[in-house]
Amino acid sequence: MKYELQILEAYERLGFKPRGRQVEDINTILTAFLDEGFKTVILSAPTGTGKSIIGAVVADTLHMITHPDAHVGASFLLTPTNVLSEQYHKTFQEGRDPNDTRFRMIKGAANFECAALSTPTEPQTAEVCSIRLFQKEQMDSMINTFCNGCEYQHQKRMRDRSRHLITNYAYYFIDRMYTNFLAKRTVCVFDEAHLINDLFTEHNAIYFSDSRLQKMAQEINEALSLGHTDIFKTIKRIKEDLNAGKINDQTYMKYLELLATIYYDVKDAAEAAAEREIRNPKKYLQLQKLSKKYFGLGCKIGDLMEYSYPHAFEYKERDPKYKDSEDEVSVKPIFVGDMFEQLINADYNLLMSATFSEQYARRTLTLENAKHIRLAPTFPRENKKIVFYKPQNLNFNTLKEAKTVKQLQATCYEIVKHHTDKNERGIVLAPSFALSEGIAAALGAMNLNTRIFEHRRGEKLVDVLDRFKRHKGPAVLLTPSGFEGLDLAGDLSRYQIILKAPFGSLGEARMKKILASWPDIYSLLCTMKLVQGAGRSVRGPDDYATTYMLDSNIQRLWTAKNMEWADEFETKFTSMLQDD
Repeated sequence: MKYELQILEAYERLGFKPRGRQVEDINTILTAFLDEGFKTVILSAPTGTGKSIIGAVVADTLHMITHPDAHVGASFLLTPTNVLSEQYHKTFQEGRDPNDTRFRMIKGAANFECAALSTPTEPQTAEVCSIRLFQKEQMDSMINTFCNGCEYQHQKRMRDRSRHLITNYAYYFIDRMYTNFLAKRTVCVFDEAHLINDLFTEHNAIYFSDSRLQKMAQEINEALSLGHTDIFKTIKRIKEDLNAGKINDQTYMKYLELLATIYYDVKDAAEAAAEREIRNPKKYLQLQKLSKKYFGLGCKIGDLMEYSYPHAFEYKERDPKYKDSEDEVSVKPIFVGDMFEQLINADYNLLMSATFSEQYARRTLTLENAKHIRLAPTFPRENKKIVFYKPQNLNFNTLKEAKTVKQLQATCYEIVKHHTDKNERGIVLAPSFALSEGIAAALGAMNLNTRIFEHRRGEKLVDVLDRFKRHKGPAVLLTPSGFEGLDLAGDLSRYQIILKAPFGSLGEARMKKILASWPDIYSLLCTMKLVQGAGRSVRGPDDYATTYMLDSNIQRLWTAKNMEWADEFETKFTSMLQDD
């Protein structure tokens, strides 16, 4: 292997030891970058290959080869959430000197409390950082007491001194599209890259409604006091036209332009007013916060105007059945598409996921000079059993039929009882709260000798999950939010039931457009989610679980010729439950 020595040296620098085929796999990735000339590698890496270690070692080796004299600037390591970023940081930095600069994590200002401004009744975050105010007023004692030891300020000082910088997608998106504080690095590693489109879509979504416009007018009035009558007149006009149904797919861009004007005017007015209130810290900080907020809102519309990316407009009318329902407008990107070029801030890009189809990556991201690499499964297929047990055609219409629902409930009961009799625990994954609630109620009425943990609307999954994990003995967890992120290793879960194919909701305009224009991608999104769900209970090479799929639509997707992940699972079809 051409790069074996450099790879092993990187493992030693980072304090890890290679396992399995990692060295060979990393050599393949480096060859694609350095010898074949690719700038982007799409890495499909099944669970158990050690994606996070592979990503870090690729970045460290590549940086050492291409920038041998530069200690800093090797990589961005991106994750979907702060929780995962913290896990990354713990994995790589635990046990090291706190001042070690090999791995640093950076988070948004809202994650840090400002000790200088906070009171017991009114905590403040670093979003309204006061150091500039103290510097202008030459308040050195405040800076020495609060700012010099501030974790947020320390983070800012260290971000460009790190070799590997860990952060989440949202922070990275904000920097690439608005602030541009982060210096270019050798490699950008996008972990869980199958989520990049959804995360980008939500990050850049534009919303407005009657209550949002009302709240906007109120906070502008409170902060800016008198004047600015043009702003209030424009807000009033948009509210009236919204409630009159005049905002539609032919006119919405005109209203977005009006909103952008308001946002930027408020940003400028609040910024100017803040300078006049420099000796009134409370007012100064209120105005600074307002200025930042409206600058961000304006940037979302500004990016849509500048880049003209494909998007979905949606007008949702008020539903009289719900008290808080109101008319609302949303505008969302369809995919990242050409905007991926705007997000690039490294010489090389490594997009990693256990379920990142090459077809999906190339259709939804504009990737020039990219290579797809799929690593071999590391877990035994027989440990990841897929059982199609009495599958039915489950869709919006058939689930209205009492016969279908009754059969689905009976099938779930049979599976749960079968495993309860073996003293085993499991989970039930549903695509919606409505379906999950129905199954939970049915199981609860059947006197099973197992504890039922239902993830209800308004509850945090993490709280239900904690109770489920602490319970001793047979138990079943029902949730519509468990297709990703759950880690139920060993005896925590020996079986899974996936009730219905988790297709994207056609009640959302974006999904309607995807189905209409890219039906293959619509199906692929569902398949990718299924593969993610099927991996929740098998977390190591010696772990095992059975996943039951009860929808014939899943069977159609799972047995399709282009199903890329079939070799990771042992699949069978049966109408009889058997002990393995």
